[in-house]
Amino acid sequence: MMDDFILRAKPWQIFLCLLVPRVASWCIDDGILDAVLSFTSLSLWVIWVALLVSSLSRIRAGIEGYNFTWFLVNVFVVLLVLAYASFAEDLNVQFSSTSFRVTGVAALPGLYAGFAYIHLHWFTASLLLAKEHGRRPDFSQAFVAFLALWFWPLGVWFIQEKANRIWDEDFWARQAVDNLGAEPVE
Repeated sequence: MMDDFILRAKPWQIFLCLLVPRVASWCIDDGILDAVLSFTSLSLWVIWVALLVSSLSRIRAGIEGYNFTWFLVNVFVVLLVLAYASFAEDLNVQFSSTSFRVTGVAALPGLYAGFAYIHLHWFTASLLLAKEHGRRPDFSQAFVAFLALWFWPLGVWFIQEKANRIWDEDFWARQAVDNLGAEPVE
């Protein structure tokens, strides 16, 4: 199915998609092009996480305690602040994968944007493990996945591999139900 392509993508494909704009931004001296590539790199990461959560939310039984609306609001907030920090040239707002600084009037919304960025990591890590194990994970379990997402150049290999495994198990379970002619149980 087209809607689960993000769960079927191989880790190296996601890694390259996320890394190419980042490396290209290091090689560019033009300020505008560097800003565009940096924004693209971080935006692709946020979009990957949002698509991963969206795809995971549609498979297996629902697990209580996950507020997808709040997650989507945080995706929007992070993308909005990234765009502003990348293109507005406001010295009071610096928000990137390597730095975070907000001062003045922007401090309160900036602090929420920092929280939202951390929440994207935590929510995704927790949901991924919940879908893998069928229950909400303990803090220690989710923390390891959180760190894998935080250090994405290495973590993407582990996170995407888990997503592939979850999709594969779900796919074969649906195939077995279809072949038996039975009704799927949610």
